[in-house]
Amino acid sequence: MDKSYNETLNGASSKANEFKRSAESQAKEYTSQLDKLSEDAGKKVGEMADQVRAMSEDYLQTGREYLRTGQKYVKSHPEKSIAMAVGIGAVIGGLVVTVFSRSRRQ
Repeated sequence: MDKSYNETLNGASSKANEFKRSAESQAKEYTSQLDKLSEDAGKKVGEMADQVRAMSEDYLQTGREYLRTGQKYVKSHPEKSIAMAVGIGAVIGGLVVTVFSRSRRQ
């Protein structure tokens, strides 16, 4: 009985060690895969950040060009600029009054 018990115990210990080595090997493999995925994701995020940065610089440049164009127009045509500002203000004011008068009725 001692011999059978020891053989069973040794067999179980061997199987446990084999399982442990296999689990450690798989854990290392998964860790390696996760590291690579993390690195790839970091590169992608960096690339996307570069693209967003480039786009925002383009939009900023376009906005500056519109601003310069508007400033030149105002300097060249001050009377028309004042008339347009008054007209736009009147339209916005009319919309605000309309919205508030409708909300009070309801």
